[in-house]
Amino acid sequence: ISIFKSEKPDVIHINSSKIGGLASLAARITRVPKIIFTVHGWPFHENRIFIALAFIKMISWLSVLLSHQAIIISKLDMAEAAKLPFLKNKFIFIRNGIENRHFPDKASARGALEKIINKRLHPDTMLVGTISELVKNKGLEYLIKALASIHSLNPNQQTLTIIVGDGEEKEALEKLTVELGIKDKVHFLGFQNEAWKLLSAFDVFTLTSIKEGLPYVILEAGLAGLTVVASAVGEIPEIIKTGQTGFLTEAGNSKSIVNALQKIFSSPDVRMTLGNNLHQKIVGEFSEEEMLKRTFALYQN
Repeated sequence: ISIFKSEKPDVIHINSSKIGGLASLAARITRVPKIIFTVHGWPFHENRIFIALAFIKMISWLSVLLSHQAIIISKLDMAEAAKLPFLKNKFIFIRNGIENRHFPDKASARGALEKIINKRLHPDTMLVGTISELVKNKGLEYLIKALASIHSLNPNQQTLTIIVGDGEEKEALEKLTVELGIKDKVHFLGFQNEAWKLLSAFDVFTLTSIKEGLPYVILEAGLAGLTVVASAVGEIPEIIKTGQTGFLTEAGNSKSIVNALQKIFSSPDVRMTLGNNLHQKIVGEFSEEEMLKRTFALYQN
């Protein structure tokens, strides 16, 4: 409240459900002319006990009620929004957009990665990579279990997995790789500035989340022309179509991840085709210019 009174903003744009209720209430108290709330995946879809989910759903509803307008980035979330009472005219659908980028070539990206992990990579090594916050919702335990299964089925598989990011689950995930006997097959890089520049080093990108909205990292992986394996949650199925722009897996199902990765490992042509198809889709349908134009129009209305 003191910040809003001091700064006197024309627009408050809230991007977190955790602070949404408080921020929108503070903005109402200080009479901010325009309050926008973006829903990056409804938090009441998370795996929590019933009482917690009921409370979270109430706070989400209140955040939208106190806002002047709410941006929805997923068609699935828009369908959920329609079920919330007294909020019918609050919602507008605006997809996330991303600027086109110049990615380093594969050799340069692999060279940069080798310096970080302090290890020379064999040219035939298949690199599976992800950029992710290391929290429960990202489902990294299911990816690690899938990798262990793959190495058990084919011990000679030249595969290395790179996990970029940090978070509260890092220690538990590292311990899991030790328990499953694949510690030397998985590298945790921690937080990396401009992590997107490492994408070109990967052969496959994974995002095995159990809850998502529309993740920017999928858009970045698509721009880099990678084959993507991702959970069928949030907006992801509107981007990734199995056999067309990547492979969808069942959230929380390691066997589903194993099946997708094995298909990709066995065919370089599949990797190239799916990566190219996804690149074209991202460039054509997820324009940063369109996202900004529609968002600024909300500010000015």
